Amino acid sequence: MGKFFKKSEKFPIIRYIEVIFMYPIIISGKFFTKKQRRFLRKNGFEWDGLDFVGYIDNDKKIRKLKYYCQQHKFRFKIRNSLGTRSSDYRRIFFIYHKPVIHSKYYLCAYCGRRLTKDKVTVDHLYPVGKAANSLKYQKKLTKKGVKNINDPGNLVAACKACNARKGMKTGLWIFRGKIGRYKTLWYIRWVLRLFLFALICYLLWKHHIISDILDTFSRFF
Repeated sequence: MGKFFKKSEKFPIIRYIEVIFMYPIIISGKFFTKKQRRFLRKNGFEWDGLDFVGYIDNDKKIRKLKYYCQQHKFRFKIRNSLGTRSSDYRRIFFIYHKPVIHSKYYLCAYCGRRLTKDKVTVDHLYPVGKAANSLKYQKKLTKKGVKNINDPGNLVAACKACNARKGMKTGLWIFRGKIGRYKTLWYIRWVLRLFLFALICYLLWKHHIISDILDTFSRFF
């Protein structure tokens, strides 16, 4: 951070404030040619032994750099609280979210399936992968009040199948995950299913369809 200060500056604190609002970027790849290394260093990136690390302060530069990374098959990542998956997010989830049925079962936020603790796959409602690659998406999350992608409010219980299908999808999946946190929703759904089943049985009985089916079976067996 020292390189942002100059001895001639009377108010170095202003330069420090500029650094705070810059976005830390990581560019990683299997191999970098001399030309590629020169290009990245020219744009303010430094080699840390594993990846090229630097700071970018606006969307235009990020778009250009992402395009460059796509061309050369490098991995681009915004390294901050909105773009980095923590190593203990699963532990955080179980600290703040307790079982909702009989103090034993969790519910998948997307399909309502009952899950024991060992069967729960903790999912980031707003996906980490999307936030790590998009400054625009990070700004949207900030407006929605999400300051950390690993915040307990952004973690939901999911079954393995739903977690795999959701991936980095947003839109309707986000809506399903938000309302699916509440067990009342799934109770209502179960009651409606039971009511619908009972209604179908009643209509079949009323129109003598069930008796006709039983008569048909009795002829063959």
